[in-house]
Amino acid sequence: IFTAFMPFVFRSRIQIESYVLVLIMAAAAHLLPWGFKTIVSGGGYEQSLGLMSVNSTFLAESSAVSTITVMFIPLLWWIRAHSLLIPGARVKTAMAAVMTGLYLIANIGTFARTGLVAIAVIAMGILLRTRRKVLFIAMAVVIGGGMTFFMSSRWEARISTITDYEQESSANDRLLIWQWTLGFAATHPLGGGFDAYVVNIFVRPDGSVQRARAFHNIYFATLGQHGFPGLAIYLAILGGSLLSLQKVMRRCRDRAELAWAGDLARASQLGLVILMVCGNFIDISFNFIIWDMVALAMCLNAHVARVLAPVKELHPSMIAALPDGRGRTGPGGVPAPYR
Repeated sequence: IFTAFMPFVFRSRIQIESYVLVLIMAAAAHLLPWGFKTIVSGGGYEQSLGLMSVNSTFLAESSAVSTITVMFIPLLWWIRAHSLLIPGARVKTAMAAVMTGLYLIANIGTFARTGLVAIAVIAMGILLRTRRKVLFIAMAVVIGGGMTFFMSSRWEARISTITDYEQESSANDRLLIWQWTLGFAATHPLGGGFDAYVVNIFVRPDGSVQRARAFHNIYFATLGQHGFPGLAIYLAILGGSLLSLQKVMRRCRDRAELAWAGDLARASQLGLVILMVCGNFIDISFNFIIWDMVALAMCLNAHVARVLAPVKELHPSMIAALPDGRGRTGPGGVPAPYR
């Protein structure tokens, strides 16, 4: 409900940028210490390196932290390129570079295998969109090799289990939970409601019985909780958001006054894809971060639609009441920052 309300509040370019800045900076209070402490201590799985104790909230769980740190990187570089609220190109460049470096270090320091998936997704996204593919590949190899070189043997031991999931209890348990969820949905097509996982039960290959294990997957969680109709609605919302952002990029192409919106849509789409891919390994289905990105897509789409709307659709009294926007006007004489 709050996500649907946001586009009525964040309407102008300045308001949308403020929304992005608050989202980034509020999370940075918790995530940046994670990077600093990883440099000092080397990090570790399920350690509390931020402001909140481990597993106390969504942003305190290692796999979630490794996902969110990478998801914010495209938005940081959008701020560097287009921010009107942060003065000085050098300040914005330094902020983006330092926070990106610390977030990548924090990602590695979580010891979470989901973090490598997030890095792979963002690397693929940048590679597909950049014109300097060879340079990007060379930089990625150097940076990736340099970061992993300084990590401990404990990190290598944990990450290596990603290729041997059948022998690793955590990964194998997730496969068994997902198998149970499919059977549960077959007999409960409308789902079991929130926290439906508490009724699950399965047997490990070693014969031990496991109960009430979390879904660890946004899609299976939605299926188990809200059934096939709920999963269909959920996929429609996520898919619709991706298409909405793609529409914004298409409509802003070759429009200099909307370059900021097109680039923000591109950064948001990549961030949302990271959440959706990493959501296969963590349950963030109803966490605020996904819905914040959905709201951002709605705000951008609505703003661009208003800017590109024919002037005749705007009431003359609305146009007359607008500030002069410091002399900058858009189509039809309407000040661009306020349309």
